[in-house]
Amino acid sequence: MAITPNTTFVSGAILTAQQQNNFPRGLMGYVEKTNGNFTFSSEVDITGMSISFTGEANRLYRISTGIVAQKTTNSGTVYITAKDTGNNVLNQTGGAQTAGSDLNLSTNFVITSSGATTIRLTAQASTASGLVYANSFVKATFMIEDIGGI
Repeated sequence: MAITPNTTFVSGAILTAQQQNNFPRGLMGYVEKTNGNFTFSSEVDITGMSISFTGEANRLYRISTGIVAQKTTNSGTVYITAKDTGNNVLNQTGGAQTAGSDLNLSTNFVITSSGATTIRLTAQASTASGLVYANSFVKATFMIEDIGGI
């Protein structure tokens, strides 16, 4: 994928439409969950953690999550997965812990997208259950940003 970065602007230069289109467009969507911790075992959508936006070809979108989770019963692994509506895995982060241990499952990754797009977060725990913190003290956050043209 070829990146066409903007050049240094100098006095008297003409700003082109292509250069304007290379600039980031910013926040496409943001959600935070603070209405109660979320428990899970088998893979399930994290309630309220999905974003819909209209993607444009030849642009990059950064997805950032802020998730703190706990393995609540038995030692094992907790996974947070970003998926599209076709159930395709876009990114997954996870960590093994003993029961009662917290772990930071925050992540950043980049995708391309074109047209109507919905991205959702799921949670899953091996060997019994886990918990995603989602309260006024430890928020679960999820955002998508347009970071520029390619």
